[in-house]
Amino acid sequence: MQAHDSAIVGLLRLALARSLRRMNTVTIYSTTWCPYCVAAKRFLDSKKVPWTEIDLTGDDDARAALVEKSGRRTVPQIYVGDVHVGGYDDLRALDNRGGLMPLVAPG
Repeated sequence: MQAHDSAIVGLLRLALARSLRRMNTVTIYSTTWCPYCVAAKRFLDSKKVPWTEIDLTGDDDARAALVEKSGRRTVPQIYVGDVHVGGYDDLRALDNRGGLMPLVAPG
């Protein structure tokens, strides 16, 4: 893939992410090699919460944009709509406080 094509793919990923945030959708920014990313997806599956993944593996521009947006360098970074939940531990803590299911509820 050429640099120009890579930049276009990165912009398309960001546009998709913006669209998903507007719809109260769970979005997981992840990489293929991250065990906490896998754990977050499994946890959401166990709760029957649908999610969409934005795979940042090998996309330095998208990763930099995520760092700028979230203020964090680690993955996963999880959003519900426009709400930044944080990483896997933050997701579990939110659920333990009873805050996850109301946040992902439709409507």
